[in-house]
Amino acid sequence: MDQPSTKRKRQLSPDIQDNPLQKRDQWEEVSCAETEKRTEQVSRGFLGPCAKWCTLLDDGTYTIDETIIRNHLTLETRNDPRLIRDIVSGYAMGGAISPLIFEHASDEDRESVWYRSLPYLEGLIADGDVGRERFRDLSQKRKWIVAVGVRDLHLAAWKDHADEREEDILHGMVEIIEQPIEAASIDGMQVSCCPTVSHKVLRLIEDLDQKIDVQNVPFFAQILEVPRLFAVYMDPLELSYHNFENIVPLDRWMEAHGGDLKLSLTPPKQPSFFHDVLTCTLNGQSASLLKELSSLDLYTKPLNKDTRGGQRFIFHSTLLSKALTRAIHNSSILANLAGGSLASTFEFVNYVFRCNRFSPGDTRFTNHLDTPYYDSQRSHVSKYTLLIYLSSGTGNPALRVDTVDMHEIEEFTCVLFDQRLHHEGQPFLSRDKVFLRTELIFRDDTLVHDSRIAPLFSTACYLTGQDVFGEELGRYAHACFERANSLHWALEQNASDPAEAQEPLYLHKTFRNAQFITNGYDYYFKRTTDPWTSMAPADCAILAVLDYLNCKITTRSFRTLCETKPLRAKLSSTADIWPLFDPDDKQIPSTSSRPAISRLTPADITPLIRTHPNEPFTPRPDPSAHPDDDPESYPPCCPFHCWQTFDAWRDPDVRTDYRKCWKYTRTRLFGAPLVILGHEVFINESQILIQGDKIYILRDAALGLDASRGAGFGSAGSNNQNKDDNSAPLPRPRLPSLNFAACWADCLPSITITVDGEVQTPELLIPPIMFHEFEDGWHLVLDLFRNDWMVAVDEDKVVPLPVITNDIPEEGYVGEFWDRVEVGSDGVREMEEDGDGDGDDGWGDFVWPDIDEGEGGSEEGSGGAGSDSDSDVGASSVSSVTI
Repeated sequence: MDQPSTKRKRQLSPDIQDNPLQKRDQWEEVSCAETEKRTEQVSRGFLGPCAKWCTLLDDGTYTIDETIIRNHLTLETRNDPRLIRDIVSGYAMGGAISPLIFEHASDEDRESVWYRSLPYLEGLIADGDVGRERFRDLSQKRKWIVAVGVRDLHLAAWKDHADEREEDILHGMVEIIEQPIEAASIDGMQVSCCPTVSHKVLRLIEDLDQKIDVQNVPFFAQILEVPRLFAVYMDPLELSYHNFENIVPLDRWMEAHGGDLKLSLTPPKQPSFFHDVLTCTLNGQSASLLKELSSLDLYTKPLNKDTRGGQRFIFHSTLLSKALTRAIHNSSILANLAGGSLASTFEFVNYVFRCNRFSPGDTRFTNHLDTPYYDSQRSHVSKYTLLIYLSSGTGNPALRVDTVDMHEIEEFTCVLFDQRLHHEGQPFLSRDKVFLRTELIFRDDTLVHDSRIAPLFSTACYLTGQDVFGEELGRYAHACFERANSLHWALEQNASDPAEAQEPLYLHKTFRNAQFITNGYDYYFKRTTDPWTSMAPADCAILAVLDYLNCKITTRSFRTLCETKPLRAKLSSTADIWPLFDPDDKQIPSTSSRPAISRLTPADITPLIRTHPNEPFTPRPDPSAHPDDDPESYPPCCPFHCWQTFDAWRDPDVRTDYRKCWKYTRTRLFGAPLVILGHEVFINESQILIQGDKIYILRDAALGLDASRGAGFGSAGSNNQNKDDNSAPLPRPRLPSLNFAACWADCLPSITITVDGEVQTPELLIPPIMFHEFEDGWHLVLDLFRNDWMVAVDEDKVVPLPVITNDIPEEGYVGEFWDRVEVGSDGVREMEEDGDGDGDDGWGDFVWPDIDEGEGGSEEGSGGAGSDSDSDVGASSVSSVTI
């Protein structure tokens, strides 16, 4: 029996996973005759197609312009000239060498060349809708080849190496592909190997080859060798507060280039006596390493590119943070910041860095305030920004901090300034402007909470994730960020402040039969008398959480399932919001046969329970059997003694254990506050506690947590308020007693029970949701940025569904179902029964179909099962379970 696929993938070495040579035969199905034909062509001097920026020579050698093409083959494969010739000629495919663009090819060339060549892609685009249909009709293999071609076009355009024709083809193909060829799930995000209509945002993922199906790895381009970074493309509608920024870990890169960083700072200068701005120079043998770091091909345009300009990448490095922290402690900088009053409270340099690059002619970085780092638990806050310039040049001005202008900046100049100061930057006039940005963190026990900040900051984050390509949302989000940042420092904005002058922006959303209005902090739900659209506060809370966190409904993010339109409205009171809702007769009709959110009932679980196999059991042949051997007992006792005739579906011990597996699953499902079955959303209202003006979404009751053990937010009363069976605590596992005279002494019946599927039960560890009830509806406040709460979301949490299998694994293997749910610790697992196992726990009886008919006669065949009180055999041949 196979282990879960994720375990198999991690056992493969990196060399095997992304080795195009080893993938070639299974992917291209190369025959010996084709190989001989190619060898003959090479011997005659006919080299066939060759990728742009590469050359195949008559003597069999090749050249590659590695200033454009990345080569991340392993050391072993890099020394294989035949492999690289195959790659640059399109004979083999992989992601370790890219971008490869084939300008010239014909349909007589190999599929791996023709279907990603510019002539073929250009033809698809020229044929319009016919070309779109031709692409849709391609086999999966050929679609993958097309995707690789589009991927390489984007990688070339990303680094400004694509010409106008190639960029036109890229844009046209993105429209044709529309959806990922086969989306892979990483950290809750569906990603594609190439850009598509739905997946446009480039992300860099570390060790992708350890996180997706190994067969798909060669179609994703590798961008960096240490750490192993791969390019993926994600849907911007999947952006949420926890994944706005792509933070790349670079400590491994630092270690590979020396590790122990040596940095120092010269005595600071103060350009203006009236402003808290200092400049100094970065020295040390490791300073040049930062220039090398800034040359990495990791730059992308920022989300709010209209206000930021240029390109940047964000990285995490504890090593660089520690080196700069030591350099500041060893300098006189702290004695000159704020007159030396902050020297004793300095903690460290932030370990998250932004590497920015502006080319001449780029949009300027508009006047703004930096968002401060804040950790209330440790009383840490950033108070000074640190800029490290890695190139020299002249701007007009290059940097302006308040009224301090810096026109000429030398290489390795460091600028430190108070984060209460507005600042802006212009590109250098004649060369690239490259600099690192981070901040100095201090301890401050006197910080005061300002209630105006949370709504602005939450709204800004929410709108940024709603539509990264919407200019109106982007401008308003930027204005909210600026207003929030000014309030951090008790600064009042001027009268022209966009966040104050404009009418507030809200989004009106319709999810199936439910509509709500929100700005990402305030959520409004209108009361209705229609039974299909009416909701209770519990429904409102779940919808608000699903929307803000952009949780997945099966494979689609919540926001992609909503109809959304922006609203501008200045509310003098809550009463002004209700007229903004669509009237009942104008609501968008729902295609769902259910309300937006339903209550989970036993009837929803029953169809998931399988009580009969997909195919009737047939005795297994035993080629080693001898005519004189004793016949197997009937009914068969166990797979060890009766391998030929043992049918797990008919065995009473297996049926008993199967019932225990389903008892576990049912308890988990009814103990979770949120359950997603297919495309439907269910809640267990007993797990959503309303006390006063707060709504608590409780943790999974089936986890066995109570208040005394720290169950989490809202845990008090979570297992005591409701005594019905649906919220009963999970039975504690115990070791079964071993009967050494029984057939199952060496293994358990659970080896025949595996996982049939999974049900989504996202775990939402969030603070209480404030709500206010009005005659017309409800107003909920979702403040996930309260710093006295730790917010966590596990979208990938699932509950497995058991099923019996006749594919018996090797002796001693623990059944996959119990292994998946990790009940017990020694490999022998069993759930404790309640009462006599006859339905006293409220679970009821399984009603088994008559699967005993067949060879041997139904009467004789039912003898074993008939004595099992949990396995009453019914007359029906369909699955039927009473719970």
